[in-house]
Amino acid sequence: MFLPSSVRKAPLFWWFLFFLMGMASVPAPRIGILFLSIIAFGFYLQEKKSAIGLILMMCVCAGLGWIRLEMRQTDRIPAFRGARQWTGPIRKFLGTIQSSGITRTGRYRLEVLWLEPDTFLHGRTRWHVYVYPDTNLQAIPGDTLQLTWCRFSPLAPPRNPGQFDFRSYAHNHGIIGVLSLTDSTALTLRRHTGLTAMGCAWQVRRWVHRQLNRYVPERESGFLEAVLLGEKSDLDDELQTAFRRIGVIHVLAVSGLHVGYILIIILLLTKLLRIPWGWDRLAIVLALAGYCVVTGLRSSVIRAAGMAALYLCGPLVNRRPNPYNILGAVGLTMILVEPLSVYDMGFQLSFAAVFSILVYVTYLEPQIPDRWRIRRIHSPIVRGFLELMVISTMAQLGTLPLLLPRTHQIPLLSMVANGLIVPLVGVIVSLGFLYLVVSFVPLIQAVIANSLWLCIRLVETTARYLSAPAFATARVSGDGIDVILIVYGSVFLSLYCLNRRPFRYFLLGACLCWSLLVWHRASLRNELEAVFLDVGQGDAALIRLPDRKTMVIDTGPRTYYRDSGRDVLLPALVALGVREIQWLVLTHAHADHIGGTLSVLKQIPVDTLVIPMQWGNTALIRHIRRCADSLHVAVDTIRGPKSILHRDYLIQFLWPLREAAELNQNNRNIVCTVRTSGGSLLFTGDLEQDGERALLQRWDTVPTTVLKVGHHGSDTGTTGPFLEALSPKLAVISVGKGNKFGHPSPEVIQRLHDHQVTIHRTDRRQALWLRFHQSNWDSVTWR
Repeated sequence: MFLPSSVRKAPLFWWFLFFLMGMASVPAPRIGILFLSIIAFGFYLQEKKSAIGLILMMCVCAGLGWIRLEMRQTDRIPAFRGARQWTGPIRKFLGTIQSSGITRTGRYRLEVLWLEPDTFLHGRTRWHVYVYPDTNLQAIPGDTLQLTWCRFSPLAPPRNPGQFDFRSYAHNHGIIGVLSLTDSTALTLRRHTGLTAMGCAWQVRRWVHRQLNRYVPERESGFLEAVLLGEKSDLDDELQTAFRRIGVIHVLAVSGLHVGYILIIILLLTKLLRIPWGWDRLAIVLALAGYCVVTGLRSSVIRAAGMAALYLCGPLVNRRPNPYNILGAVGLTMILVEPLSVYDMGFQLSFAAVFSILVYVTYLEPQIPDRWRIRRIHSPIVRGFLELMVISTMAQLGTLPLLLPRTHQIPLLSMVANGLIVPLVGVIVSLGFLYLVVSFVPLIQAVIANSLWLCIRLVETTARYLSAPAFATARVSGDGIDVILIVYGSVFLSLYCLNRRPFRYFLLGACLCWSLLVWHRASLRNELEAVFLDVGQGDAALIRLPDRKTMVIDTGPRTYYRDSGRDVLLPALVALGVREIQWLVLTHAHADHIGGTLSVLKQIPVDTLVIPMQWGNTALIRHIRRCADSLHVAVDTIRGPKSILHRDYLIQFLWPLREAAELNQNNRNIVCTVRTSGGSLLFTGDLEQDGERALLQRWDTVPTTVLKVGHHGSDTGTTGPFLEALSPKLAVISVGKGNKFGHPSPEVIQRLHDHQVTIHRTDRRQALWLRFHQSNWDSVTWR
């Protein structure tokens, strides 16, 4: 048989799989039917006698899954439709708090379940409420929240390629909008007098927070809260980035790893307390249920705790636990109770990782010759290290199809990092719970706190050391389907060839991988692509040239709350598969054009930094220069005409010339054009009337297809003579919504209309992605 007996004898697992197939067919029925047909054909090859019965079972389960998800989504449709159409304030809001927390911007975030219907609201609807409280708002889950005259904001779609789609995420979790108010007097809390599970969990989390901050330093206590409770609000951003680069970010999200350590601690406690057999299982189940509630009922924790409970309770009913059946039982229960959990990333990653590990243990490992198996190694330390590396690798392979389209990167040092960091995290979790248990003995608690500090510092140092090299991660362009096929094919072929004629199958696998690579390279478009990003009141654009080189023009603003380089430009570069920037052009020294430069320089290799003459000497410019020098980035100062000629494109820096030295900074900024057979683009920065006049005197005519309007559409530029000389077909205005400068100017808009120029404003229509063909150009739909 192709399938192991443990899989074929796990009906709950197959029912769970078919339910998921039915749910997946809601947005695309044809795809779901295709999946079902493929699985049905596989069953037919295995069990010809019962193929019809299996197909019927599949169809029934898939239909039930489809109906369950449709029923759950139908309840929310009226509220979602009303939320999209609502424009005014809400007079009164009354709801029950589900969770609370502090955001990075200092606002208090409350997740509220709607109770009293008003205006367009009907039924049990979830909201996010943001408020700037005058004092610390002690909102406990279960309390009643009342707001008067609050402002409603519909959830907005992503405004740039590569950005996280929070609207889809929120809608999938039943959240339909955001309510905000700045006056805390309009907020009233009514305490819940009785006991609720979430209220008790909140009190436990607050107690843990106080205990951790008692002897553990603030930086290390944030790490402890992440690995013990899954609370990452106080965790260092750079550390999270390092963990993500080396593929161990899962240790910061409470999941099966942490539940396993909890289970070991509980088992030891039941042995020490001499709880009778059978009753100890009940105690373990109750303890695991309490841990699920304390950690906020996360999907990964529920999955791990449910599987552990079913596995331990199996002997009570004289049944040998089947891991696939247990996985199916837990998953089926979760999607029946809350069908929307299938959209939760934690749910998807958790089940994918466990399934891939089970596949390795039950199917792939038996394919390995006995002499190559890890269990033959005599040293327990080496054997444990290798087993941890293999298990973590299988979990990475299982989650690769889910993570790669979102992150566009593969952690290459994942095996080594997991082998080193996961055992240390196990020690930290164990010491952390011991620290909480001995809270009544301050002296012992202080000693354990020192041990925790040392272990956490060791983990942080290891993570930063492993994430520092450039080869720690491999960036992948597009959706990474070809990479997924190559990785999976290589793994299965390698294991398959260990017991068979290796050369023949190795040659077959090599030919297959080579064909996929050639197909991928051939499918790449050799066309000019330009993306005008929406960075608010600022400028940022990236150009993907036909030879796959990248040019970035300006990086947008940076404020206390938002860094355009980190939050906008880098996700767009990753989404386009950019591994290196050949030219980073900073048109002039204003902060709304160069604010995100430091983030870009630190994250993506830059070959040449292009700056204008007389750039200035502000603090930000000094930081950029020091960063460029430390990274050995070449600096090219534009003082006259310069061209970069390629057979498929031409880049020309038209301005500034030496005669621009007497003009102001806006008129000394870089003006450049990119030309290809399909059209041309002109980037004018913040050029004003004097600069336009001087540019036209030096260059008689600068015909262009797409014009990036200067100075965000200010009336100081984009004059009539300038538009007549350019004759653009499309004008892009990079401007912030509701900006205090009143950009773009009505006079500029009228001039563009008079010259019959199509206008694209980033404040109204988000980012613009253009693709130039051999003799034409069009807009790319990126959402």
